Amino acid sequence: MLSFHRCIVPTDEFADDTYLNNLELRTRQKELLRNARHLVREALRAAFKKETAAFFGEEKPISPNFFTQGSWGYKTINRPTHCPPQQTDMDDGCYLPITFVRGQNPKRAATWFFDVADKALEALVALQGWERCDSSKETCCRVIIDGENHVDVPLYAIRDEQFLVMKRSLTEDRAGVFREAVAAVSEEDEYTFDWSMVTEEDVLLAKRNGVWEPSNPMDVMGWARSAVEQAGSQLRDTWRAIKGWRDQVFPNGGGPSSISLMVMVEADFEGIEGRADLALRAAAKSVRERITGSIEAPWDKREDLNRLSPSERVLVAQKAKELEGELDYCFQGTLGNVAQYLQRLRTHCGKHFSEDKSRVKEISPHEVVHAYSAAPAVIPPFRGDNRSA
Repeated sequence: MLSFHRCIVPTDEFADDTYLNNLELRTRQKELLRNARHLVREALRAAFKKETAAFFGEEKPISPNFFTQGSWGYKTINRPTHCPPQQTDMDDGCYLPITFVRGQNPKRAATWFFDVADKALEALVALQGWERCDSSKETCCRVIIDGENHVDVPLYAIRDEQFLVMKRSLTEDRAGVFREAVAAVSEEDEYTFDWSMVTEEDVLLAKRNGVWEPSNPMDVMGWARSAVEQAGSQLRDTWRAIKGWRDQVFPNGGGPSSISLMVMVEADFEGIEGRADLALRAAAKSVRERITGSIEAPWDKREDLNRLSPSERVLVAQKAKELEGELDYCFQGTLGNVAQYLQRLRTHCGKHFSEDKSRVKEISPHEVVHAYSAAPAVIPPFRGDNRSA
């Protein structure tokens, strides 16, 4: 039997040819996106200060708060497999106090929010020579930097008192708090804020049609972090690996969303020590079994994360079954045919899957059994002496 564990897991040596190393964003790309985020924030701060000064007076202009969310927050971001059309994205939420929604015309407030943001970002794109702004997205402003990268800016209104707490997190003891927050997120422009104080009803997401809907992105962030804390880092690795598979087999969309994949995989996840390949197979099984039904959001039982049509669900289940079968086939192989197995796995998982034959290891069935965590023995309660009389 063969183990492809070392073909998947990340290593300390970035040059090692492994799936997750190859899916990792390159330093240049990270710097590009972080710099773009900084410029986007500065442009929006200046624009909203100017607009709110006219609304509240020169002495009380409001500068928005920002918080990076999505795959950057979960640490599950991957390089695209098919580029174009796929791109690397950064989601950076922009927050204003809810005062703007409480007026007589909330629809006008949402329109105003998008108008100010769109104009500021269009000017920034022209100044920086970036590709373009995409205002077709219902729930965000999209800044397309180039053919590989974009920044999405969803617009939120947060309860006024929480907006001030959020702001104080950045301004009070700025040197210490900011340095600590920066170190925690690898020099990203972030700051600490206790999101546990904010309920879903405290945060409203603006939509271009003028509707505001309750949406707290930190509900998802909190769930993802808690799941990894409980299950271990292999869960995050498996999330990234199954997302890489999705990007390979659905290059033009039509596959499950990243968050739905994460929820399906987490629901059945059991750590398999030293066997990232078996964990990937188990993830494929979870997707196959769960994709045809509803996918309940763990942070809100009212939300179904499965937005696919019936025919799309069937196709995803079929593709997941094919991945299961391919992994099983390769596991049963011999070292003499490793190059063939790696090529077969690259067909399913994409060009980022390892081609390094030296990373494949031959193992015994005994090692496979012991890779799985043993379930604790259940000892029945003592009921007295049960010896024969």
